[in-house]
Amino acid sequence: MGRLRERVAVITGGGSGIGRATAVRFAEEGAVSVVVDIDAKGAAATVDLIEKDGGTACWFECDVTDAKAADSVTKSVIERYGSVDVLVTAAATSVGKKIPDTLVDFHTGADPPNSAPCTSKMVEGAEMVVPAPSSGKAASSSSANK
Repeated sequence: MGRLRERVAVITGGGSGIGRATAVRFAEEGAVSVVVDIDAKGAAATVDLIEKDGGTACWFECDVTDAKAADSVTKSVIERYGSVDVLVTAAATSVGKKIPDTLVDFHTGADPPNSAPCTSKMVEGAEMVVPAPSSGKAASSSSANK
């Protein structure tokens, strides 16, 4: 326990599912879990779970497909905590393509049609909030439906 003590972890999609489980677990390990979700009630419920167990957390309502909104949350988190040590992108977004068809778009930095506008920005965001050299970490988690 305590492996993430004094670390700030931003978890998109933290209002439910994989994101919620990640936020709760990180808080159990001592991190400040910053829950970001389009569902304010879900995000608030995650924070309630964490705080009832003695952890530290806050939440932001944000549609991560809106680059301006995501930038605003990032700035607020940096102002509040000074840095971000862990970024987990667990928000469910759809690019409207099969995974192999998105790889070219990812590597060229071009957003594919119907994609989240911040898809290519996530890499830039990770570099911004976890600058090199750093012991910070970034992870992306998702699930897919056929």
